[in-house]
Amino acid sequence: MSNRDWIPTFSGKKLNPTKIDPRAINIEDIAHHLSLQCRFAGATEHLCSVAQHSVMVAKYVWQETKSSHEALWGLLHDAAEAYLQDVNIAVKHLIKDTYGPLEEELLKVIINKYGLVWPEPEVVKRWDWIIGCNEAFSFIKKGSPKFFGVEPVQKVYLTYWTAEFAEKAFVENFYSLSEDL
Repeated sequence: MSNRDWIPTFSGKKLNPTKIDPRAINIEDIAHHLSLQCRFAGATEHLCSVAQHSVMVAKYVWQETKSSHEALWGLLHDAAEAYLQDVNIAVKHLIKDTYGPLEEELLKVIINKYGLVWPEPEVVKRWDWIIGCNEAFSFIKKGSPKFFGVEPVQKVYLTYWTAEFAEKAFVENFYSLSEDL
């Protein structure tokens, strides 16, 4: 690998995003990386991490379906962002032709590594939207349905988590859900 074709991981591995080796992926790296990434490009008053978001999606998918498979999908639905970063949706649309396929391929490798089946379940997409809207309304200073131009969605109680708490909750949820598969 050249000096510029890999991404460093917290555990010290190197992940090449165009030649993905599943052995370079581990759940502790995913949890750590996502726990330090703030959603909404940092527009929140305090850290609202991608790890916290993912745990919340998994929680509500589980409550609705009682399916470990679908809840684990909810936990991992943004796992590629551990290596590629959480890109704001406005920017993501601008770079969709390059970022989109890269993100999807990496997510497919992660999903396959952890025994899940592609594509993402609809219930995960729905709860991703619901949790995301609630985060925006709760954590962005001027966030409101009117500000975002969306209809109010199901209300979910949210509070800020520390990065350490989000990382631990992510890992614990992963192992709890995985043991049922």
